Amino acid sequence: MTREEILAMKSGRELDKLVDNIVMNRYSTTGRHGEWIYPAPRSRNIAAAWEVEKRALEIDGLLYVAALMQVIYGDIDKVDYIENIDPDNAIKWCALPALFKATPEQRCKAALLAVMGE
Repeated sequence: MTREEILAMKSGRELDKLVDNIVMNRYSTTGRHGEWIYPAPRSRNIAAAWEVEKRALEIDGLLYVAALMQVIYGDIDKVDYIENIDPDNAIKWCALPALFKATPEQRCKAALLAVMGE
């Protein structure tokens, strides 16, 4: 799946299923996973999106922060946000998502982009 296809997706079961499978590494088609029934409402519920964000930060925090900035602010002048992040300040950068007023859908898309390396 391409970056453009991910960004074009709307919140809902298809995006939730993709996030559960790729980011959360859950491939079951039925049943319970923690508090949620598969797929969890990750792109529609902030508590579920925070679980995705936590996982994405564990996988690659800097890439997730850059992807979230890209999803929120778009590709204005084709800015490569990862180039603006100083790895020496990784702890500070990884604290940023809590400050963003990002929707569950935006957080899920950023997590997908980061984990898929898009």
